[in-house]
Amino acid sequence: MPFGTEHRLVRRQNVAQSARKAWPRNHALGFTLVEVLVALASMALLSVLSWQGIDTLLRTREITQSQVNDTALVQASLRQWHMDWDAIQPLPDLLPQGSVNWDGRVMRMLRRSPTPQASGADGGVLVVAWTQRNGHWWRWQSNALFTRAQVQQAWQAAAQWGHHPVDALRQQETRLMAAQAWQIFYYRDNSWSHPMSSNDPSQRPPDGVRIVLQPVGKTTAAAKSALTVDWVHPAFNPHRT
Repeated sequence: MPFGTEHRLVRRQNVAQSARKAWPRNHALGFTLVEVLVALASMALLSVLSWQGIDTLLRTREITQSQVNDTALVQASLRQWHMDWDAIQPLPDLLPQGSVNWDGRVMRMLRRSPTPQASGADGGVLVVAWTQRNGHWWRWQSNALFTRAQVQQAWQAAAQWGHHPVDALRQQETRLMAAQAWQIFYYRDNSWSHPMSSNDPSQRPPDGVRIVLQPVGKTTAAAKSALTVDWVHPAFNPHRT
């Protein structure tokens, strides 16, 4: 054996023994079955918790988006209501009974058309109607009208739509905000009263209109939950005689 070989062999054996002492045999062989099962159970639990968190987040987003859509629909409905009243067109020659009529179920109005003709001429008038049906507020609108016969026909069609809507008339309706009931009051002679008891010989539009809309799912007795909205005639002057 060459000189020094024996010394190197002894040194290698000492290093191997030291390594075995530093790393026990059970660690050198890997994880035990119990450790693997615990790790799998922990990962499964984390997966379940993560999925529940994502599901809750998605549900919250859906609820929030639904509330945003409902609020936008309420705003659009009330804006259209005010626009119709602002554009009321009193034409006694066309409608001697007045350009506004409430029969206890349907509100009919004769209003100016907001869209001029292609030639730039006046766009005529429209007959619009509002009612509550099947848990929603609904609006009906005629085509542009230019003759007495057209106005009279549309006025009758609006009444029929409100009480007995047929498919042909329902093609001109729009479903608006949710509401299970509504009430209307007129402001005339410095006081609020029911429209059907506010007989004005001049058939002029009221100075103001108040609507009380009952949200779906609320009882009529819960008045504080109702939505009350007032419209005031642009030319109204409380100090006029």
